[in-house]
Amino acid sequence: MISKFNAEQIAQIEALRLASTPNRKKREYNQIEFLKETENAYVFFAACPNLISQDVAPGGIVVYIDKIDGHIWQTNEFEHKVKQTPHLQTV
Repeated sequence: MISKFNAEQIAQIEALRLASTPNRKKREYNQIEFLKETENAYVFFAACPNLISQDVAPGGIVVYIDKIDGHIWQTNEFEHKVKQTPHLQTV
């Protein structure tokens, strides 16, 4: 089981990586923050004030870190987990 502290370190690195991709490079993001804990993951969020002011959801970068081994959930894994655990859909 990974600690929330270690999960946050992983999420920070991933948020920086995602923020540097071509479609996000011109935007500014706040520092990653703990958003919530689910049964299977820690959820972190790096807000983008510009996106939030434009009412674009989710308004930043959301990173899910698996609580068991600390890997970053990929889109296909997230979709699979949501089908199994509908309360994940709130973010």
